[in-house]
Order: sequence, then structure tokens, then C-alpha cells
Amino acid sequence: MVVSFGDLELFNSGPAEVTPGPIELASKEVSVAGANCTLVNRGRRCRELTQTGQLSADNVDELRILTQHIEQEIDGQTETLVDQHETPWLQCVLITFEPGPILSEGVRYGVQYTATYRQVQP
Repeated sequence: MVVSFGDLELFNSGPAEVTPGPIELASKEVSVAGANCTLVNRGRRCRELTQTGQLSADNVDELRILTQHIEQEIDGQTETLVDQHETPWLQCVLITFEPGPILSEGVRYGVQYTATYRQVQP
């Protein structure tokens, strides 16, 4: 199974893996004179998910176009991220895409990358 984001299959040219981060409680310590500190619950923080993988293409130009299409998805819009186990992660926003150097793989070209998503409603 390949990783997909929304209706786009931008990551299907190579292997990819999504690793979910923890859900954390957002809180604040409040102290009142003469009393112990109290933790005030501010709800849950957004979960971050990290995707690592490799993109492949027949030539350098196709690979650059593919990475540009991925970078255009850094638009603040929520989509469903589907990981390598077909698990849907709802309400995700792509927040970073970091491609490495383009490498020759014989007759094809490849680039390893890291992408970070934020799940706004975990």
C-alpha cells in the first residue's frame, strides 16, 4: 500500500512510511498565593505525523515537478492521510516537505524526503 494525501497519489512512485506522534494534553500550571499549583486543562494538542520515503521518476525534470506538486499541498487545507497500513488519519494538514538531494538510480532518479503533518482534530 502506498501513502496518499487527500485524493492525490503524489507519493506512489516509491516506498513510504508514516509514523504517528503522541497526543498530548495542553495544560497550564496556575498558582494561587498560599495554595498548591493547579494544572488547568486546555484540551488536547494536535498530533504530528512524520512521513519518510523515496520518490522516483524517469528523469530529473519529472522528479522536480513531482516535488513541486507536493509542496503546493502545503496550503493549510485539511485532508485525509492514508498510511502504509491503510489507516486513515482524518483532518491532517501538510506542514513541511523536506526533499533531499536528487540521486541517480541507474536509469531512474530518486529523492528521499521527510514530510510532516499536523492532525488538527485527533
